[in-house]
Amino acid sequence: MTLIMSILSTLKQKRWFNRILNVLFAIAVLVVLVPLILLPAIRVKPAYYREILSKEKSADARPVLVQRSRDAIEKFNTPVTKAGQAVVKSSKTKKANPVAEGIDLETIPQKQHWLVELTEDEINGYFAIEIPKQFPKLSSSGIRDPRISLKNDKLEIACRIEQGMVSGVLDLALDIQFSQPNRLEILFQRAYIGLVPFSRETIRDIVGDALQGNGQIETTTIQEYPALVVDLGNGLKNQDFSLILREIRPSNSSLSISGAVR
Repeated sequence: MTLIMSILSTLKQKRWFNRILNVLFAIAVLVVLVPLILLPAIRVKPAYYREILSKEKSADARPVLVQRSRDAIEKFNTPVTKAGQAVVKSSKTKKANPVAEGIDLETIPQKQHWLVELTEDEINGYFAIEIPKQFPKLSSSGIRDPRISLKNDKLEIACRIEQGMVSGVLDLALDIQFSQPNRLEILFQRAYIGLVPFSRETIRDIVGDALQGNGQIETTTIQEYPALVVDLGNGLKNQDFSLILREIRPSNSSLSISGAVR
């Protein structure tokens, strides 16, 4: 009986020993294979991002980017300024001629609409030159060099990301909506580092923190997507008129931005 008990005890110990060895083997496999599988997948960069940055490496790229950034700013400011001047002029006309004969004051416009079309190159020039200046919190949080793609009427943004042990190129698919004028809703539809999914909520929170000071920021979920709601409110007003944003839409490799001045 003692011999039998000893044999059974030995077998039981072997089973536990084998289980421990199996667990250790599985851990070793994961430690070795997972990095081998994930690292190449993480290092994959979107084709458009590789193409854009390779062009920017040339010696004469900086002046070109500066000019494109200026073009983007001018193309946006020109129609908005003209619309604002028309509104100011109409307001002064009404004040100067409250009962003027021969003038139908009701037909004098109180609101002027405007439309801007910006190309990929102009937006990426602006991103390269102005984003680091305007949003330093993005760089300090580990997000750098954002660039945009507007192919097939879809808006994608890629950027370099350094978050703890995570390092690579983040590829985002976004949808921008306006539930009402000046209430911007940014839906984070997809977030990948290379071929590996990344937390859309984390990216939403980082971007929301970087946008602080540019309107009231709210983190939420819209249509099951993590989203930021930016209420621009009075942030687009000056002493003469108010700027109204109504739509931001990717179209034909350009970004259409429309609104009004009141």
